[in-house]
Amino acid sequence: MIKSSLIKIGIITVLLVSILCSCSTTGRESKTADPTASIEANKDNDASKEPVYSESPDIMETAKPDPSPDNNTDVLNQTSEPTNNEELTGNLNAADIRIVLDRNTAKKGEIITAKIILNNIANIAGYQVNIKYDPNILQAVDLDSGEPLENKQMPSDGNILVNSDYNVLPLVANDDEKGLINFGKAYIDVDKYRESNKPESSGVLALIGFKVLKEDSTTVAFEDTPTMPNALSGTFFYDWNFEVLTNYSVGEGARLN
Repeated sequence: MIKSSLIKIGIITVLLVSILCSCSTTGRESKTADPTASIEANKDNDASKEPVYSESPDIMETAKPDPSPDNNTDVLNQTSEPTNNEELTGNLNAADIRIVLDRNTAKKGEIITAKIILNNIANIAGYQVNIKYDPNILQAVDLDSGEPLENKQMPSDGNILVNSDYNVLPLVANDDEKGLINFGKAYIDVDKYRESNKPESSGVLALIGFKVLKEDSTTVAFEDTPTMPNALSGTFFYDWNFEVLTNYSVGEGARLN
């Protein structure tokens, strides 16, 4: 109990520091900062299994709330029918994460939806992903408004790590100019989550809109970044026992046009 409480305090402390430091940045500074939000295991104390958020003060900030999350319900539920990008080959029980587009072709000005699909990654309690796209071809947008996704704005919610009973902590650090979307979530009340015996392991992590700026072939994919040194191909997960998860595969990305 003491150990868990200390970890919760540590996560919240880092969050508060990041918010305070973020308040000192204005204008283009927040637009051009590299996404450096990373979740990593702390190996230097008794809570060695407890991942904590490490942050760069210039960009770490709590996410802006989705103004109308219910609008994405129909898109979220469309996960049972595979598209050409959803390569369901091999063992369907294998653990993986992948990006799936709602369609494979789109014209200039159209908006496509990318779903971040999670499959059989057991008991997750926190994650972070880094996604790369070509900003000359695509523009990340809010699915509800169609407006450009801001650098401190979370993508639309999926159905993983969204239960408010466990106190959801969202963190985000996008960079529209570099074509990077870097975000994560964690349950703060992990004890309550674990005691519920209702683990989350499969579903949709998030929904991201992309407006087509140019009709050209491109890929949206997970990508490693130096600011996530413990990541697996730009992804990081830990479970409700604070164990870092590595026994899963990462999709190569979703192709458009």
